[in-house]
Amino acid sequence: LLAALLLVGTQEFLRASLGGEVSGLYLVIYSVILILVVLFKPSGIATFFQYRNKKPAKQEVKKKSVV
Repeated sequence: LLAALLLVGTQEFLRASLGGEVSGLYLVIYSVILILVVLFKPSGIATFFQYRNKKPAKQEVKKKSVV
C-alpha cells in the first residue's frame, strides 16, 4: 500500500511537471524509477523504512576444553 501511494504520487508529479513539454517523457522517467526500485530493492521499498539498528540474534559459542 505504501509503495502504491508513493509510485502513484511520483507518476502524478512527473506528469504535472513534465507532461506538457515532451509527450511521454514522464512515462520514461517513471519507468526508469520503477526499474531501479525493482533492481536495487527487490524486497520492497517498505523495508527501507524499517529499523536499521536491530540487534542480530545472539549465537551460542561452544567452548572446547583444552586438556
